[in-house]
Amino acid sequence: MFTDFPKFTARLNSVLANAEALALDVIKKEIDLEDLLLSLAKTKGGLAREILLKAGFKIIKPDEKFAKATAPVVRLAQKVDFSPTVKQILERSALIASKFGQNYIGTEHLLFAIFDVK
Repeated sequence: MFTDFPKFTARLNSVLANAEALALDVIKKEIDLEDLLLSLAKTKGGLAREILLKAGFKIIKPDEKFAKATAPVVRLAQKVDFSPTVKQILERSALIASKFGQNYIGTEHLLFAIFDVK
């Protein structure tokens, strides 16, 4: 499963682990941008969550019919990789943290990188 990145804060590692769990729940092969954003918004205590919620980001729970229709029967994937876009976002978040002279990478850097990625 997910391996912690040493320069990432505990909260950012938690966000990435939760994004992996989201991807596994719907049997994806990669963690994508949607998984990151949802995980950021659901992870309490992070600056990125506060920013997303103040900007109007809403977590909508699927209705029961949709949840049953999309629920995986068997969890086939045991490990997922980051999509190319997410890899670019993670690299960019490290550059942003470095640019601000910080020796850690937090959820705020990840969110900044999400908005900055092309």
